Amino acid sequence: MNENDLKWWKWKERADVISTKPIVDPPSVINKKLELLICKLYKKYHDELHQLNLHMKQCHILFPPDLVGVQTCEMENEINWLLIRHFKPEMVVEMSPCSGWSSCWILDALNRNETGKLISYDILDISAKRVPQVCPYVSTTDIWELVVGDCKKTWDETQHLYEGKQIEYIFIDSDHSEEFAYWYLENVFPKAASNCCFGIHDMIDTFTGEHFERDKEFVGTIHNKDGNLIQDNKQINEDLAVFQYLKKYNISYVNPNTASESIVGKKRQKMRLLGQIHNIPSTASGAIFFQSSDKKNCGIASSRNKIL
Repeated sequence: MNENDLKWWKWKERADVISTKPIVDPPSVINKKLELLICKLYKKYHDELHQLNLHMKQCHILFPPDLVGVQTCEMENEINWLLIRHFKPEMVVEMSPCSGWSSCWILDALNRNETGKLISYDILDISAKRVPQVCPYVSTTDIWELVVGDCKKTWDETQHLYEGKQIEYIFIDSDHSEEFAYWYLENVFPKAASNCCFGIHDMIDTFTGEHFERDKEFVGTIHNKDGNLIQDNKQINEDLAVFQYLKKYNISYVNPNTASESIVGKKRQKMRLLGQIHNIPSTASGAIFFQSSDKKNCGIASSRNKIL
């Protein structure tokens, strides 16, 4: 399936549901260690990051919003880039790069590290065309592998790509349903190394500072050019499962929008990096970032009702 098959993708929230109370109380302590590390990395890699921002601003024309352009803000992509530059993971997994914008940032970090590989899973193949235009080295190296199809079906089939290595960085901006969250908690997270870093998008409501309420819905649908339904309406319940997981294993996290009154955002502003590159504000981050708990390969109960 290519970008011409994409008819429309639209988000809408139920107007009759208003709630500011989190469904599951998030960890009470922000991950100060990770937060301070990100701030230090902004200073350490300022020059490289500034040049990358300029490059991505030039490349933005390749990601027009009318054909599923950019879904992540600069700060989210920068943090992915910074953490990958710092930790130098050998194996990185990305769920649903869509246009490939976030993939380009991840690949740039891996390329500068001169080590590591990104394996991206998506039902769309739009990124296959766009990423090589921004990162031409993907055509001559084995730094990137795009697996097209339903990842719940292709996951087991592609385990040979990991060559026995554990995953050391995971970024997810995918199907926001509770069902899919339980799937990756049960199948992907156990493959992560004990020191793995995670980034999960759309966990925090950037307007309220709370995580999304269960009653909000993803009411968008994807059809192919023949009008056949590819993805149906789904509730945004992903955050419920993820925050339950974090609470169970006492894992704290960083959201660059809300952490310690936006310490990360203030640090970025102080570094005077390039402002807004595209239509998403630079600081409109709904993502959370965290690291594996001390308990290696945190187990997930197969029954969704027993995740806690």
